[in-house]
Amino acid sequence: MWPPRRGLPRAERYAFNMGCDIHAHVETRYTAADTDQWSHLCDFDFSRNYLLFALMAAVRRFDYLPNAAKLEEALSKRGVKTLDDPLLSEEEISVIVQEGSDTGVTNGQPSFEPKGVPDDISWKTSEEYTLYVAGDDEDGDADGCCSMKSAMEWLGSGSSEVWGDTIDGKVARVTSPDWHSGSWLGTAEMEQVAARMRLALKGEVPDAKRRQKQAVKWARDALDNAREAGDAERIKTMERELERESKWSAHDPMLDGCLAKVEGLVAMMNRLEASGRVTARVVFWFDN
Repeated sequence: MWPPRRGLPRAERYAFNMGCDIHAHVETRYTAADTDQWSHLCDFDFSRNYLLFALMAAVRRFDYLPNAAKLEEALSKRGVKTLDDPLLSEEEISVIVQEGSDTGVTNGQPSFEPKGVPDDISWKTSEEYTLYVAGDDEDGDADGCCSMKSAMEWLGSGSSEVWGDTIDGKVARVTSPDWHSGSWLGTAEMEQVAARMRLALKGEVPDAKRRQKQAVKWARDALDNAREAGDAERIKTMERELERESKWSAHDPMLDGCLAKVEGLVAMMNRLEASGRVTARVVFWFDN
């Protein structure tokens, strides 16, 4: 269902944690001001999470994403209101999660298509997103800047773009070649992301438990086969595998922690906009 990760228990390989970072910056502007200038409020540290990234900008492929209307319909067919109903077995919950989702979701069908990083980002965000082109110096590559030679190579390969105006006909800033899938979301959009995360996490724990049972059975069968064959090395390997699979917990506190961060961000953005004087957004991108 989710992209597996090597070197982990089989059930855990399908969890939501992932290897790249999301770089996020919260910006605000005064709604009634004569200027449209955005100001940098703070950096924001999102957890590494496949589901969150898929919801925000379709960075990772998903077999399905939760749909509130479909989930409600799937529950009503069975005469229950929530996935926590004690009448539901773990197998039934997994089926309901599938029925209550948008199936066949790929990079072309996220909650929000990537919009690109806005041209009017704050200076602080711009410094994080782009590199200053120092000139023709071969040793110009350093934190926050790059040589003209490197900039031209990146531009030629399509891994960077020119940012802002040129100075005396020369490129002044380029986007970092390490960043991709830049976008931004407003408060209402982040509220939708949080709502879909809540739906998904309700179904993920029981579904992961089901996968863990399958993984434990596989390890136990493999251990039995190794014993029958008298393969001492294989026996040791599968004993370790069975122990690891059996101890893995389907309830990953990092999942709840990621949701808590998203909900906290939404609460902050709503508070900023409550007076009607300020508009908030989160600008973000991903690294390679």
